[in-house]
Amino acid sequence: MFSRPVTELIQARYSCRSYRPVPVPEEARSALDLFLREQTHGPFGTPLRLVFLAATQSSSAGLRGLGTYGIIRHPAGFVIGLVHNGPVALEDVGHALELSVLRATDLDLGTCWLGGTFQRSNFAARAAVRQDETLAAVIAVGVIADNVSWVDRALRLGAGSISRLAWQRLYFDGRYGVPLSREAAGGYAQVLDMARLAPSASNKQPWRVVRSGGDWHLYLRRTPGYRERSALLGLPDLQRVDIGIFTCHWELTARQLGLRGRWETVSADRVPEAAGAEYRLSWVG
Repeated sequence: MFSRPVTELIQARYSCRSYRPVPVPEEARSALDLFLREQTHGPFGTPLRLVFLAATQSSSAGLRGLGTYGIIRHPAGFVIGLVHNGPVALEDVGHALELSVLRATDLDLGTCWLGGTFQRSNFAARAAVRQDETLAAVIAVGVIADNVSWVDRALRLGAGSISRLAWQRLYFDGRYGVPLSREAAGGYAQVLDMARLAPSASNKQPWRVVRSGGDWHLYLRRTPGYRERSALLGLPDLQRVDIGIFTCHWELTARQLGLRGRWETVSADRVPEAAGAEYRLSWVG
C-alpha cells in the first residue's frame, strides 16, 4: 500500500495550507488517482467514493469555482469523500480518506483536511453527489510550498493543530478515567502514539480508549455544542469522521507491528461504562 513504514508517514503528515502554484506531477497524480479508485468500501463495509479533482499540466479548469474561503493557497487538487448513508458511514469514510492522506504523503504531496471550510454546494455539484450519499469531507492536495505563509502559521496556532492531548487524558485502563501507563500498554504503546497523532476537526481529538482485558474499546467524547453548530451549517457529524481517522492510524500501525486484531462492535456487557462519552467500536485481538 505504501513505499515507506506507515509510522514514518503518520509522523511526516501535517496540515499543509500553502502549495506551489503547479499541478501535481503526472506520475504522482496517476498513482493517487488509482489508489482512490480502489477505495470502494470502508473497513466496516459502507459503500463510498473518493473523487479526485485535479489540475493538469495544460489546464486548471477542473478546479474552477472550488473555493476554500482563502484558507488554502494554490491547491493542485481535491479529494472529495462521498459515502452511502449507514450506521458507521462517517467512520468508514473518515478511515478511507485518511488512507488517501497517507498515500499522498507517501508520494511527497501535502494535504489538508477540510471539514467545513469549503463551498460545499460547488464541490457537491462537481462530484455529482447522489441522493443516497453524503459529502463528508474534502482533502486539499498539492505540491508543498517552499515557504510556509503567515496565514498557514496563524491557522495552525489558532487551531492548536501542533498540540495533542496528554496520553493520560485519552487512554484508560480497566475503566474510564483510570489512566493507562505506557508500561501497561506494552506492545500497543506505539499504536497509541500513532493514533494520538490523528488529525481531527478543529483539533478537538474526541477519541477516548479503555483497555479491558484483551479488548480496546473506543469512545467518542463530543465537544459540547459542536454537533449542533455543524448541523446548523449543514455539515455532517464531523467528530464521527474523526473517529474513522483514528481507527485508520490505529489499524495501520498495528498491522505494521504484527499485532493481530480487528475493529468491531461488541455486546454492551463487554463495554465499560464511560460517563460523558459514546461507545463506538472495539479493537478485538
